[in-house]
Amino acid sequence: MEDKFNEVQSETKVREYFARAAMQESICSWWIQGERSMVSHSKVKDFVPTLMTITLSPPQSLSGAINHVRLQQKRECLLSIYLQAEGIFCFKGYFYKQAGVNLEFKLIDKVYRVQRRKGFRYQIPRGYEINVQIEKDSFPLNDLAPEGLSFFVEEGSPKEFVANQKIPKLSFYLRQRRVEVGGVVQHLSEMQRGPKEKGIKVGIHLDRISESDAEFLSMYITEQVVLNFHPDEALDAKVTKR
Repeated sequence: MEDKFNEVQSETKVREYFARAAMQESICSWWIQGERSMVSHSKVKDFVPTLMTITLSPPQSLSGAINHVRLQQKRECLLSIYLQAEGIFCFKGYFYKQAGVNLEFKLIDKVYRVQRRKGFRYQIPRGYEINVQIEKDSFPLNDLAPEGLSFFVEEGSPKEFVANQKIPKLSFYLRQRRVEVGGVVQHLSEMQRGPKEKGIKVGIHLDRISESDAEFLSMYITEQVVLNFHPDEALDAKVTKR
């Protein structure tokens, strides 16, 4: 099922969500327009409802990159926040000011709830093939999330999967980088890929991934989803673009 953007209609709710995000020090992913590599995961440190500004604490590893791009006031950004028990919220804002090591952003647009899970799920678009390698077999990836993935097994394939099956090694390539993970088969469901391809969708929960691969995977998924977030089309728009 593809994720949808649903507008948060109540301004009171928006203020409540952001105040809770600051209390929980929720993780905010943000991207500066025009700087493809500037996707960062930062903690929400404060929210000022009268100004509709949020204060973020970026990781130390980003300080050099921030100085390099020289953040300018009112530079537009795309942001998303994960709020515990509520899900992910996506919105546009602009850089407001830098306060010591922290950065302040001002909301300039509507806020949309994307989904209730902790991380974004990226649906691999048709025509863009990523293959999952399991031993000597290869299967097309269907979707990807920080905590799991699913792939397609064509009808008649000699390779069979069962629920709770342990798969110690799966690998795939993203931007010429090999990612190796381990996981457990969480669910199996019928799936049709295009007009003729019938088979099974195999859902995997990841239980083994290196810290560097986890960070890379999370940033890749965030970039694919957030960079293709179009507020004018967001209400009930499906996340299908690369």
